[in-house]
Amino acid sequence: MKTIQRMLENKKNAPEETGDCGKEGSKIELKGLFTHKVIGRNKEIINLNQMLRQGGKIITLTGWHGSGKSRMVEEIVKRMSNENFHIIHSKVEDRDNIIDLFKYIIEEDSGISLFDDRETVKAKLDKYFSRLLKNSPDEFETEQFRSKIFILNKIMYNIDEEDSIYETLTPELRLKNLKEALSLLVIFNYYYYIKRNEGVIFIFDDIDNLKHEEKDLMQYVIQYSISHLVEMGNRRNKKEEINKISFLITYHSEEDLEFNRYLKPFKQELPPLKKDTMRLLLKQLTRGKKMSSEVEKVILKLSAGNPFFLEQYFRFVFTDGMVLEKDTVLEKTKKYKKKNIPTDIKEIVKLNLSKLTPKQLEILQAASVIGVKFDYTIVKKYYPDFQLKELENIFESNFIKPYYLENYYTFSHPIVNEVVYASAPEEKRKLWHKKVAQLLEETKEKSKLTHSGWLGHHYHQAGNQEKAVSYLKESYYAAREKNFAESAYQYLQKVISYTSDQIEKDRLTLEEIRILYGMNEQIKARKATYPLLSRYERSKDHDFYFELISTILENSMNFSPAKRVKELLFKASGIMR
Repeated sequence: MKTIQRMLENKKNAPEETGDCGKEGSKIELKGLFTHKVIGRNKEIINLNQMLRQGGKIITLTGWHGSGKSRMVEEIVKRMSNENFHIIHSKVEDRDNIIDLFKYIIEEDSGISLFDDRETVKAKLDKYFSRLLKNSPDEFETEQFRSKIFILNKIMYNIDEEDSIYETLTPELRLKNLKEALSLLVIFNYYYYIKRNEGVIFIFDDIDNLKHEEKDLMQYVIQYSISHLVEMGNRRNKKEEINKISFLITYHSEEDLEFNRYLKPFKQELPPLKKDTMRLLLKQLTRGKKMSSEVEKVILKLSAGNPFFLEQYFRFVFTDGMVLEKDTVLEKTKKYKKKNIPTDIKEIVKLNLSKLTPKQLEILQAASVIGVKFDYTIVKKYYPDFQLKELENIFESNFIKPYYLENYYTFSHPIVNEVVYASAPEEKRKLWHKKVAQLLEETKEKSKLTHSGWLGHHYHQAGNQEKAVSYLKESYYAAREKNFAESAYQYLQKVISYTSDQIEKDRLTLEEIRILYGMNEQIKARKATYPLLSRYERSKDHDFYFELISTILENSMNFSPAKRVKELLFKASGIMR
């Protein structure tokens, strides 16, 4: 974190770059738009800041990749922090789940790391929860939260408390307890921080990767927390002021989150920027130097109102020598040809990345194996050629930027991560995935946390399907244990696709059918039964065939046509005879 703070401090002390594009004639530095002043979103930022100041708000921020959501969040964090609001920021990574979303909240304050042993994790959790429990204004709430900590310890960190009732609970009751525990976790974080701050803002960033059932859980937690705190605030405050807690949720999809009618969220969409605004952004990148109108027109057209696209197209044209930097202008050169500018943004990013040194690119490739955000201290463990100085140089080129967690960086855009990962040689990728998996297995021995979903992913990418299947089965059973049917179904689908033995595959498919029926996905379940019915109708494995038919009848009697039910009953009776 000291390294990141130093780099950011250097930027802070450097000549102002976020204003009017710098002095005319100053040299262009390709540091990216995230180092510049936000343009074109001032109205949205002012509206969001006003609502966050008031408290008691749920705000959703939506827009497509590259529309500027991350930059807006950064600006809101900066402004609200300056107004003494505490920000709790949790970003969802690909393959993260709802548990990870809330673990980030705990780990930022408790200091729990991947390499802590079980005793250290337990000690840090005890200290963290003890600190939270001291700040409740209500003794009943304190006891209520204390009684739910066991479910957080078990589900998040696989720590069993003495005389815990976890094993006696059904999956449905575990989920119910988890919902209540996560809601109280949010509430007690609010109590802790509000003593020293004007308000508390929870930011749940990029939640698209969460499954529907996980979004439902998140919505429950937000709904319960904000309703409870606003109601309690109205009771306690003499002037009937509400408690200043708010939630900002960002995602890309067009699907709206559903809250009850009393907590209708404010939805802020980020449409593509207008051409005039894009010109102002381009002016920032060029440091005010006038560009050839022909080149500018092509860049603006290909960018289609997307700030990230604009930045990448300008970088390509500039570094490829299609424009020549002079005192006050960017002059078009003979090398410029419109047909030589790819229209595919991924191809543009790939060409821009090729301007890095081979060493810098390989560092990024190694980091991309972890995901969009990465802890460089972990990268060092499986990539021994890592050099921090080179990472700092890459940071200056804007392909990565600091993340708010200690030692973490994030790729400046998911597309950058995707292109970097795809550019790595397959054998190196496999080796890095294998080393990450082995690293996770080492931590498992210390903390007893399996990270089974990640282990399954890394072993699959490393080409070890046997281990991938083994860990994904663990993830499947863990999801069933918590009553996460959709998660269990998706893990099971991966297990089925990685399994080569046909008999085992069929038994797993039968399990998949049961889950689909449980999720009330009648059509999907019925389609999944057809290949099995066809394969086992003339098979000697009568027990499996009977089990299959029994499952279908048990779950679809009320939905299937009478003719099909009669046909299945006839087949079942034939087996019994």
